[in-house]
Amino acid sequence: MEPVVVTFGLMIIAASAVALLAHRLKQPLLLGYVLAGILLGPAITGLVDNPAPLLGLVTDLGLIFLMFIIGLELDLTKIKDVGRTSAMIGILQVTIVTIVAATATSFFGIGLIQGIYLGLAASFSSTLVVVNILTQTKEINSLHGELVLGILVAQDMLAVIGLSLLGTLKGGSESIIDTALRLAHITLPSGGLIESLLLIANLTLFALVTYLFFKHIMPRVFKEAIASAELLFIVSLAIVLVLSVVANLFAFSVAVGAFLAGIALSTAVYSHEIMGRVKPIKDFFLLLFFVSLGMQIMFDDVATQVPIVLIILAGTMLLKPVVTFFVCKAFRYNNRTSFFTALHLAQASEFGLILIAVGITQGTLPASMLTGVVLVTIVTMVMTAYLIRYDERIYQVFKPLIEPLDILFGSRPEEHRNVPEKYKPQVIIIGVNALTSEAVETLHGKKRILVIDYNPQKIITYKKRGVPTICADALSVDLYKDIDFTKAETVVSVVHELASNQFILKKVHEASKGGTRISTIMSASTEDVGKKLYRSGATLVLMPDVMGRRMLSEIVAAGDPATIRNIGKVYYEELHKNFVFIREI
Repeated sequence: MEPVVVTFGLMIIAASAVALLAHRLKQPLLLGYVLAGILLGPAITGLVDNPAPLLGLVTDLGLIFLMFIIGLELDLTKIKDVGRTSAMIGILQVTIVTIVAATATSFFGIGLIQGIYLGLAASFSSTLVVVNILTQTKEINSLHGELVLGILVAQDMLAVIGLSLLGTLKGGSESIIDTALRLAHITLPSGGLIESLLLIANLTLFALVTYLFFKHIMPRVFKEAIASAELLFIVSLAIVLVLSVVANLFAFSVAVGAFLAGIALSTAVYSHEIMGRVKPIKDFFLLLFFVSLGMQIMFDDVATQVPIVLIILAGTMLLKPVVTFFVCKAFRYNNRTSFFTALHLAQASEFGLILIAVGITQGTLPASMLTGVVLVTIVTMVMTAYLIRYDERIYQVFKPLIEPLDILFGSRPEEHRNVPEKYKPQVIIIGVNALTSEAVETLHGKKRILVIDYNPQKIITYKKRGVPTICADALSVDLYKDIDFTKAETVVSVVHELASNQFILKKVHEASKGGTRISTIMSASTEDVGKKLYRSGATLVLMPDVMGRRMLSEIVAAGDPATIRNIGKVYYEELHKNFVFIREI
């Protein structure tokens, strides 16, 4: 059996085994792939003692398919959806962290271009890890969750641009213009101006060639290929590889051509079919890509990697959170939201690994640099799960240190209180989401209601319609001093954090002493949280999983098709109504 086939077999078997373990431990699969590579490589077992022949092919193909899928899935409306504030925070954070980290590398004798690579690797956070954990903890719809999501989208966009353009920084590369001048025995004088003009000419010619290809060649090719699904798939792969080769001819990274191919095909009516067929191939080559990264780890050079580890670790776990926190404060977010946003982004990312691997492949970075980056990425990704899980406790530790910053930055200008003088609400709703929006609609005009949320965008519709609203943090002690609870009957909270709901329960119980007991309705993501809220004094805890199980059992037990159809019709109408209303908000 050929050694290459054996190597591929070992990579897939080891990746599957370690990925299963990573899944059991609720860690990202790509960490399992990297650990599988470390296990196979010279650092531990040496089962694959010379992975070099495979690395170039696997790295390039993995990167090509990754960038192609990113281009194919790219939705430019995402920038609009996440909001200008999140995009600006993300851009500022990446820019500041990259500049500071790149400058700091000079103290360790690392060049500027290599410093830019390391700075970018430290500035990007893992969308894969963070979004997965925020979804599990039900924080994705919180204000800081929305901010984190928007920043991650901005980072991903910048990562794509960085991967596409950093190829022009590699030394010793020869573009097609350089080759033509060399063959024609034309020697141009050296100098910054001449090099800049050549770079502009190279970029212009590349743009012209790709435009002509997209405009005249690609439509004719796909016109013939669209009749067959198999032919469409093969032609798509050919287009991606052709444009990658063209990009390489102009001294750009192969990622540029693959990314442009993805963008060009993303608007085609058959883009979903192409994606469905290409994505498994992308996943396969990414598996090999991350396993091959692990195989390059050499623990005998760890001592030489100390500066790299310190730079990436300090940039990821210290500089990036601090910069993110202060940028959020500059946009007038409160301490808690700014702290959570910064804490949740404190890890290295898969894009950082890819970026460093590309730099090594291009010869811009030394191969030894990979060890430190991989080690920091593994450590920070694992730590992220615990940082997010215990974010409230961590915040309480730092709270006394950051509270004085309110004097410097002030509060958000959007904070407001749209409450009439001497208003005595009957129903107080803390948190706006799909669950409470219908309750507000039902109660408006029938009960005196008060809606509280820290995100002004979520309550602006209610304010315009005259619904009393307060834009404030539910953990603010002053909030409960300003509310008249004398006529309050019910307090509803859809705040997701257990500690926050317990704080709300405490304040409501204090307000109801000496008068009629106020009913409290809370929401919980898990049964364990629900039990704790009941023990803290909640009157009713809404647990979607428990309620869903009970309803499913009752509906199935009825066994009446007509009843199921009627229930389905009611829910369909409700979903449509709520969808329209949420879009208005």
